[in-house]
Amino acid sequence: MIWEIRIEEVTILTNSWFSLVDKKINGIKYILGWLPFGSSVRPLGMLEEDAARLPEEEYRYAFLSKERYKQRLFRFTPKIVWAFVMIISLYAVSKGSSNIFSNFIEIEKYSYIALKTMIIHDISRAQFLALTHQILLGKSKVVFALLLIVNLQLLLYPINPILLWIASENKKHGWQKFTAIIVFMIFLYLFLWLIPSFVFSFFHWESIIKYMISAFLGIYSVGLTAFILIVFLVGKRISV
Repeated sequence: MIWEIRIEEVTILTNSWFSLVDKKINGIKYILGWLPFGSSVRPLGMLEEDAARLPEEEYRYAFLSKERYKQRLFRFTPKIVWAFVMIISLYAVSKGSSNIFSNFIEIEKYSYIALKTMIIHDISRAQFLALTHQILLGKSKVVFALLLIVNLQLLLYPINPILLWIASENKKHGWQKFTAIIVFMIFLYLFLWLIPSFVFSFFHWESIIKYMISAFLGIYSVGLTAFILIVFLVGKRISV
């Protein structure tokens, strides 16, 4: 339990339609999915209709029975994890020096320039490539790429609240729902078309396929390792 919130399901990698492994330990279902688009933890009674059906003795362990600040902290936990990954990556890029903050500012400026280049073509491709080479001097390309991915994950944070708000049964004005849908469509355009097409335009198709296969294999390896480790540690804790 986390803050006396009962956990029902832990999913490593998304399990749309089917899962690779499905194991129940001590009342918690552990799932290894197949889509490399993240992981999730599902608490008891996270939806109003589910919480309403719970008996009184179970409801006190439900997500919606807790204080608002606990609910918000629980929902915000993935972003805390991503922020922690960013700090570790910044430390690695800085090679243990005290330049973490300056590297963070440099990467944020680079992300902003990249976005401007994609949308309004503020600078030429040659200038952007020169800037990229300059920033990468003395840095690990793998760690730098990880930092950019973390940046994207943090930028994606508003999508989930927007979807939940649109899907909720609370009454909304037509213009509110319309605005939320427009914002959501802009996010989809950015992250499913504009950014991928911009990044892939710098590589040949053979390189793109090779990098994507390598990335997927890396994600699956990390996901499988995390799943085995979690199941092993949970099983060992119960046996003790």
